[in-house]
Amino acid sequence: MSDAPTARDGYAAYYTEKLWRLVPEVYRNADTTGAFRALIALIGEDAADVRRSIDRLWEDQHIETCDDWAVPYIGDLVGTRLVSVQDRRARRVDVGNTVRFRRRRGTPDLLDTLARALSGWDVVLEEGFRQLARARHRLDGPPTKTGAFTGTMTGGTADLRRPVGATIHEGPFGEFFHTLDTRRLRGRTGRFGVRKLNFHLFPIRAFEMTGVDPVPLTDPNGVGFLRTYTLDPSGRAIPLYLSGEGDGEDDDKAPLTREAPVSVDPREWRITQPMRCRLLGHARYVIEASDILALEDLPNPPLPTDATALALARGLTFASESAMRRRLVDLGAAIADPPPDWYGELVARALESDTGKAQLYPRSVEIAAGGADVPRVRVSAANLADPRCHPTPAGGLAEVIVYPERGLFASVPHDDPADFDPLVSRYYYGFSAEVGAGPYPRPAPETPPARTASAGTVPDGGVLQGDGLLIADNRTYDLTLSAAQPLDIGAVLAAGPQRRPFVRLSGDGGPADPTILPTATDMVLTIDGGWYAAQDPGGLPPGAPVDLTLEDVPGATPETFDYDRVEIRFATLDPGGPRADGTDIPPLRLRVRARVRTLVIRNAITGPILVEPGTPGDPSVVDEIIVCRSIVDAGRTADRLAIANPFGRVTLEEATVFGHVRAMRLAASDSIVDGVVQVTDTQAGCFRFSATRDHPDRRLPPRFRDYVGPIPPAFFQSRVFGDLLYARLAGPAEALRTGAETGSEMGVFSHLLTPIRLDSVRAKVDEFGPVGQLAQYLFADHPLVSRLFEPDAVSLEPPVVTPPAPPQPGPLIPEPPPPPPPPLPTRCEDDPPIDDPDDDPDDDPDDDPDDDPDDDDDDDNGDDDGPTPVIVGAVDLSLLNVDLDGAPAFWAGVDWRPDDAAGAPGSAPVRPGIPFDRVDTLIDYDARRGSRPEDQGWTPTGPAQSRFRLEGGALDLDAPTNANPAFFSAGAPLEGGAPEQVHAYALVAPGGSEGPGEGRTPEFFEVRVAVTDPQRGGPGLRAGWRERRGRLAFHYIGEDGAPRIRPTTEAPAGTQRWAWTAVSLQADIPADRALMSVAGVVDHSPLSRFGRGRPVDGPPRLTAAFGLFNRRLGGRASLRNLVVSSPGRFIRARLRGVAPSKEPVLRLVFLADTPARDARAHFVVRYGDDPATPVGSPPPRVVEGGVSAPRDGAAAVLDLPLSGIAAGRALVMVVERPAAHPEDDLRGTLRLVSASLLPSGGPSP
Repeated sequence: MSDAPTARDGYAAYYTEKLWRLVPEVYRNADTTGAFRALIALIGEDAADVRRSIDRLWEDQHIETCDDWAVPYIGDLVGTRLVSVQDRRARRVDVGNTVRFRRRRGTPDLLDTLARALSGWDVVLEEGFRQLARARHRLDGPPTKTGAFTGTMTGGTADLRRPVGATIHEGPFGEFFHTLDTRRLRGRTGRFGVRKLNFHLFPIRAFEMTGVDPVPLTDPNGVGFLRTYTLDPSGRAIPLYLSGEGDGEDDDKAPLTREAPVSVDPREWRITQPMRCRLLGHARYVIEASDILALEDLPNPPLPTDATALALARGLTFASESAMRRRLVDLGAAIADPPPDWYGELVARALESDTGKAQLYPRSVEIAAGGADVPRVRVSAANLADPRCHPTPAGGLAEVIVYPERGLFASVPHDDPADFDPLVSRYYYGFSAEVGAGPYPRPAPETPPARTASAGTVPDGGVLQGDGLLIADNRTYDLTLSAAQPLDIGAVLAAGPQRRPFVRLSGDGGPADPTILPTATDMVLTIDGGWYAAQDPGGLPPGAPVDLTLEDVPGATPETFDYDRVEIRFATLDPGGPRADGTDIPPLRLRVRARVRTLVIRNAITGPILVEPGTPGDPSVVDEIIVCRSIVDAGRTADRLAIANPFGRVTLEEATVFGHVRAMRLAASDSIVDGVVQVTDTQAGCFRFSATRDHPDRRLPPRFRDYVGPIPPAFFQSRVFGDLLYARLAGPAEALRTGAETGSEMGVFSHLLTPIRLDSVRAKVDEFGPVGQLAQYLFADHPLVSRLFEPDAVSLEPPVVTPPAPPQPGPLIPEPPPPPPPPLPTRCEDDPPIDDPDDDPDDDPDDDPDDDPDDDDDDDNGDDDGPTPVIVGAVDLSLLNVDLDGAPAFWAGVDWRPDDAAGAPGSAPVRPGIPFDRVDTLIDYDARRGSRPEDQGWTPTGPAQSRFRLEGGALDLDAPTNANPAFFSAGAPLEGGAPEQVHAYALVAPGGSEGPGEGRTPEFFEVRVAVTDPQRGGPGLRAGWRERRGRLAFHYIGEDGAPRIRPTTEAPAGTQRWAWTAVSLQADIPADRALMSVAGVVDHSPLSRFGRGRPVDGPPRLTAAFGLFNRRLGGRASLRNLVVSSPGRFIRARLRGVAPSKEPVLRLVFLADTPARDARAHFVVRYGDDPATPVGSPPPRVVEGGVSAPRDGAAAVLDLPLSGIAAGRALVMVVERPAAHPEDDLRGTLRLVSASLLPSGGPSP
C-alpha cells in the first residue's frame, strides 16, 4: 500500500471534461481510439496541479494552514527567533503565537503554556521560592492554603504522620517546604531557591483501552494466592496511567488558549503520569442540603433519626468515608454493616469533585462485573502487592479493590461472589510513542478481510483461513494458524480501527506450532495491528521461544518467491517477559522457512526474526528485511540472536535491536543494536549514525559517524517489554542521545526529537523568561538521576575500549558545530560560590586576589607551615572549559572528515577530545611572554617600532590618521611545497584593551595570512576592523585590500570593541574553500574570492602579518597572540588541577581519528605551581614524552611525572604537540579525551 497522499478534489476530471468540451466536435468524433482523449486527460491533470498550487498559495498566507516552507517567511513578519528546522511543530506554534508570547513574557503562566505548546508534553512549572520554608511576618496574609494530602500550611513544617507526603515530596506535587539550596541542579540537590524555575517534563503518553479481558493470577507454587486479576490482557503487572483530563476545565480548547492551572495550583490528575494508589483513594466528603433532599426521594429513605443526624452534619467536611460514618453514628444515625441504601447514595453524592477518587474513577479506570459497571462508591484503592493477603475495607461498601501501581484488582471479599466475571471497561497505559500494537489511528488495509471476530469469538472454529480476519474490539482471542488451511493471496490479519486485541496463537500440533502457509506463490501477507502471543505450551526450557512459522508453497520451484511481501505494522509479536504471578511468557519468534522477497517490520515490536537455512536445492531466504521505527527484542532468548538473515539484506532505520544481528549485507541508519553485528559482505551497505557493541567477532559494513563501544544496561531505562519506559535511552547514554542524523537520539524513538524539543523549550524560555531566573529541566520519569537536564556537565574518563575506525581523512576543513542558544545563567548573582572539585577557586591562584597577605609561601618545595591538604586517589582534570590559548572553541570536538566542509553548518560530527594535529610549519607571537615581536622573529616596518608598545601582556597599536603603515611580518619556508591547509587564529581587542577614552582616532587593524608562489602568486586570507562614520565594522578582506565578505554577526561593536575577540582564518587550498570566524560565529567562502597575491621570487613560503596597512587610516588595537600553522591546527591546551601527592603523574589519554601503525607523536608539557606566574606565561618546568599511535582505534596513554611538585599545590599545565619534532612521525590527529593527576605511588592501570 502506498503512503503517498492522493488528492480527491476532482480537479483532474473537471478540467479534463472542460477542455474536452472546448475541442471542436469534428475532432472529438474522429477520436475513435481514445488517444486524443487521453492526451486531453494528461493536460487536465497538469491543469489540476496548477489549480492546487494556486489554492495552496491562498492557504500559505495563514500560519495555521501554510506549508512548512512558508513558516520562516511569516515568522520574519513578526520577528520570530525560529527554533530548529527539525522541530516543525514547535516552529509553527512559535510563529503563530509570537505576539501573544511577547505580551505575557516573564509570567509563570506563559512559561508553562509555552513549554507545553512547544514540546507537546505535559509540563509542571515549579517556582523555587514557593517551596521554601520561612518564618511568617506581618505583611503575610493568614496561612489558609494547605496541602490537599497532608494539610501542611504554606511555608510550614512537614507533617510526617501522613506517609503520603513523603512519597511525593521530591516531585512537582510535593506539599513539604524546604530550606534554601543555592547549588546547581545535580541529582537531589539544587532545586529549591529564590531564583529557580523547575520545569518538570512528562514525555510519556497515555493510551486508552476499553473492553479488555482481565487475567486471573495463577498460583504456580501453591502458596495460597487470593483471587486477583491483572488489567493487562497478557497478565503483566503494569502501572495504570492518568488520562490527563479532569472535571471543571474545557479540554476541547487549544493548548495555547487552555487554562494553565499547573503553574499556580497543580492538580496531579491533570498531568499524564503513572497513577498513585493514594491518589485513587484520595476522598473528601461534604454533606450539602441538596444531598439530604435527594435522599428523601429514594425508595428506602433515611429514618427520622437518620434525617436528624444528617441535618446536624450538614456543611461539615470529612477527610474519609469512615470519619463521616463515625460522626453520623455519633449524631444518632443507624448505619449497620452492610450499610443501608441511603448511605451508599449519600457517599456517592457527598464526594467532593476536587479529589482523586472523583477525578480518576471512572475517567481513568473502570471495572465491570456481572455485565454492569461497578459504581465509584463500590470501589476502593489498596495495596495488593502480596497476593496471599488482601486488605478488607471497612464499612461493607467496597466490592472491588484496585491497586493502580501494578495494575491489579480483586473482589471483596476475595471469594465472593463465586461467579465473579469481571471485564475492564477502561484503563490507560503509558508508552513513549505509537510503536507496536496500540489503540491509535493507523492506515486502514486496502482490502479488509470478509471475516470478523468480536466479543472474544473467532468464526470458522477459531482457525485463520481464506482472506484473513478482522478483529473488531480489544478482547482476548484464541486463534489457530494451521498448515492445513492455506491462506489466500493478499490475506490480512488486522485489528479494527483504534483497537488492540490480545491474540493467543496456536497450531495444528499444539500451542508451539502456529504456521502460515500460502496457497500460491508471490503471496502478500499483512499483519496490521494486534498483540500476538504464544499460548504457553508448558515444559519449555528457559529462553526457548515459540515459533510463528512462514512455510513455503509445496512444490514451488526455487526460482520463484513464496511471498512477494510480508508486512507487520503497528503490531506486537510478544518478545516474552514475566507475568504478575511469577511465571514466564515465552517469546514469540518469527521463523521463515520460505522464499520471501521483502519482509517489512514497521512501527512494530517483535521477538527474534530467524531465516532458517533450507536445503541446497530449496533454500529459505529473505531477499530484504526492512525494520523501520520498530523494536526487535531477543533479550529473553538463550542465544540472544535477534535477526538472522544469512543470505539476504537487512535494513535498519530508526530501530532498536536487543540482540545480535547476522546478515549478508546491512544498511543501518539512526539505529541501536545492543548486540554483536556480523556481516558477511563488509564492502556493501553502511552503518551510519548508529550504535552497536564492540566485540572481537563484530564485522561491520562501511561506517559513518557511528558509536561502537559498550552498551551497558544503564543505557536504557528499561529493557523489559511492558514497562512504560521500555527501550527508552537513559542519562548515561551520552553518545547515543544526540547521535542521530537529525541531532535526535538513536533508536526507535528518534522521530520523537526529544533533545531537539528540549532545545526549543530552552531557547524560548531564555527569550521570554524573566530576567535573573535560572531555568532547570527535569524529566519526570527519572527526575533525580537523569543527567540530560543538568546545566553542569561532568567530564568522565572514557572506558578503555576499541573506538570506531573512521574513514580515511581528507584534505577538507571540518565544519564546526552550530553555536548553541544562549543559556540561562547556571547560578544567581547573589548565590555563594559553588564547591565544585572541577572548578575550585583555590586551584587557580590568579583567580583569587583576596589571598591572605600574611600567608607567605616562598618555599618552592611546598614545605608549608600549615597542614598539607590530603587528596585521596586521582584528580580528574576537566576538559570542558579548558583554555585553548586563543584557538577557536569549535576546534575541540569537531571531526576531521572529508565531507565536513561540503555540508551545511552543523553537519560535522562532534567527537570527544581536543585535537592535536601534525604541524610542519609554525609562526606565532605571544605578547604575554614579555617580549616584542622583533625578539620572537617578526620583522617590523619603521613606524611599527614606535607605534607598537608592550604593556600588561598585550601589544598595543596607536597610530594617528594619515600615518605611515605600521605592521609586523614573519615567514617560514615550506619544505614540501605549498601545503594543503593553512590555519591561523588571533586574539585581538580592535579598540584597544584600555577601554574608551577622549579623542579616539578612526580605527583599522588587520591580520594577514598568505602562501607565496613564484609563478602566479599565492592564495591568502585577510581580516580586519575599520571605523566608518562612527561605526566599527569587521570585514574579511581580499588580497587587493577591498572588503569582500561581511560576517554573519555584527559583533564586536559598541563597547565590545575593547573586549578580546577571537578571529580565525582557515584555508583549504586544493578544495578552494575558506572557513573564517569572529567571536565564535563561523562563515564560509570560496578561497578564490579572496584573490591571489603578487608572484614572489624564491621557494614557497608561509607568511603572516598584523597591524596597520593603510597610509590614510589611523589604527588603534591590541593583540595578545597570533598563531599560524600548516598543514594542521596548532593548539596549546592549558589545564589546571591540584596535585594529589608529591611529584604526581600526569596521565593523558588519546584517541586517534585514523588508524595508524608504527608511528609516534611527541608531546611537550610545561608545568608549574608558582602563584606569582603571570596569566598566560609559560610555566617554568618542562617534561616531554612520546606516545605510539593507537592500533585499531584503541586508546593511547601517556604518563608524565611532574617532578618538584608538592602535594596539594595548585598546578598549571600547558600541553602542546611541537611543530616538526624529529621524533614525531604520525601524520594524523590525536585527540586528548581525558587528563588526570595520579598519585606518585604508581598510576592505576
